[in-house]
Amino acid sequence: MSLTTHVSSRPRTLGFLAVAALVLAFVGLMVGPHSVPVTDTLRVFAAMLVGDGDFVGSDAVIYAVQVPRVLVALLVGAGLGVAGAAMQGVFRDPLAEPGITGVSSGAATVAVILIVTGLASSHWLVLPVGAFLGALGALLIVHAYGARAGSTSSLLLSA
Repeated sequence: MSLTTHVSSRPRTLGFLAVAALVLAFVGLMVGPHSVPVTDTLRVFAAMLVGDGDFVGSDAVIYAVQVPRVLVALLVGAGLGVAGAAMQGVFRDPLAEPGITGVSSGAATVAVILIVTGLASSHWLVLPVGAFLGALGALLIVHAYGARAGSTSSLLLSA
């Protein structure tokens, strides 16, 4: 495949993936803890578009449970995609992932410490914030060590 063929097929591929994401998001509204028929889902979706806010029964389940769940899933997926693309761009490696820089290990280590000591049950934010700080700490340690060597390959080897 030549470069021009690859570049010209990119918008078509992105369009297909966008439509697939929307279709799967709509299917996600119908399935889950409370399965809802297609007709109810379409009715609630249309009412949401026009601003009719009277949702009761299964309509309330779609509006209050299914829609937020699907929106959070879409946002988290987009965030993970952006983070992965950024990491691949920084390391110039299409196989780059959080384990390369110790981010996963740092987060897991602090999360395990918080769970074993019982601190995670003190407040619902302790575990996610602790895991984030562990990931950040591991990344900073690896980055400081790799920066002394002066190259990205040294950074990857230091992790």
